[in-house]
Amino acid sequence: MILVTPETKDWTHWINEGIWKWRHEFLPSKLKV
Repeated sequence: MILVTPETKDWTHWINEGIWKWRHEFLPSKLKV
């Protein structure tokens, strides 16, 4: 379990943004979840 601090919130937000952008930009539409 990760403690939620301003630093970890920024980090997890950055990771989530990166994942969503990667999925949106690189995965074919037919594979969208």
